Amino acid sequence: MSERKTRKQLLTEHVKAALVKDFKFFAIVVRMEGFPKDEVIINETANFIPKLDYWCKTYDDELVHKHSNTIYIVSCYSANSLEELQKIIY
Repeated sequence: MSERKTRKQLLTEHVKAALVKDFKFFAIVVRMEGFPKDEVIINETANFIPKLDYWCKTYDDELVHKHSNTIYIVSCYSANSLEELQKIIY
């Protein structure tokens, strides 16, 4: 029986797949207590790996911020255009 992957592992796989597929944009959706809507953060290809490194250092295995458990990554998406991302996210 295989072990369940952590959300951080799934995020890492998604970023790496986006690079292999040569996607131009990668977005994460962050939820924060006290804000009525989630925050969408979009990065371009050159930032995929540096941002993944940052997220891995800043968020725990379940993508909860290490310094505030009221901030967490709820989803991620990749696409070749901002318009495509907008359609996927909204």
